[in-house]
Amino acid sequence: MAPISSRGVRGRMRISATGTWSRSHGFTLVELAVVLVILSIAVTLVLPRFATLGQSNLNSSARHLATTVKALYNEAALRGETHLLVLQLDNGKYAVHRLVNKGELFEEQPVGEERELGDGIRFRDVWINGRGTVHSGEVKLHAYPVGWMDESTIHLQGDNERVVTVHIPSLAGMAEVYEEDRDF
Repeated sequence: MAPISSRGVRGRMRISATGTWSRSHGFTLVELAVVLVILSIAVTLVLPRFATLGQSNLNSSARHLATTVKALYNEAALRGETHLLVLQLDNGKYAVHRLVNKGELFEEQPVGEERELGDGIRFRDVWINGRGTVHSGEVKLHAYPVGWMDESTIHLQGDNERVVTVHIPSLAGMAEVYEEDRDF
């Protein structure tokens, strides 16, 4: 390739400048409209999630308690030992214990770690078939090795006064969670 020797030739040659556009800078109205539609869809989907954060914590605590009941029921049947679900209504904690035969006496031994309900969630009350409703203190629900459990209804309440009900039928071995205040 021959070098360009004269200034006149260099001035007349078309040289493309890198990065220059032939159209003006900025976005078109259509592009802006598409972005706004996408943002509005995202906000519509995400914003309701923030409003239900407390509700999901309440539901999560209820489901975890129901899962603990199912495990307790199965453990009692598999081991052939009576197990207890110990609910501490005043501080929102619960634990699983088993009754171990020590001659003429039975001794409670913890199984696993004590659990705590989520932040802002408390036991409102517990109804036990044959014993009535308890609002404070400690409640022990029995799971017997023969395949039945104390029928009971546990009400969990959040800071927003919303109530979730966990119902434990005597023979099913499975707790039912209702996202409302229910009595059985």
